[in-house]
Amino acid sequence: MGELVDFAAYKKQKEEGEEVKRQNREKAELDATMEEMEMLKRILDDMMKDLPDPKPSIMYVPIEPNTGAFLSKGLDGYLDALGLKLDDDETDET
Repeated sequence: MGELVDFAAYKKQKEEGEEVKRQNREKAELDATMEEMEMLKRILDDMMKDLPDPKPSIMYVPIEPNTGAFLSKGLDGYLDALGLKLDDDETDET
């Protein structure tokens, strides 16, 4: 008729085979992702080569904030420090 088969060993062997297949599939996905990232890196490197080199004098523009404008606690104080006024008609929305 047939041979006796150890069901536990067969099940374990089958699970190991499925685990190997899953690992191979994950490895293939990771390899594809890495290849895609390398391609994008090459494209970005080529784009960076085509960009003009900016002059260092225009790369940094220091901005000094008006510290008095930020000492007030409300919008009115901020606007007053900037020399602006808010119309009462615009704020009244009833």
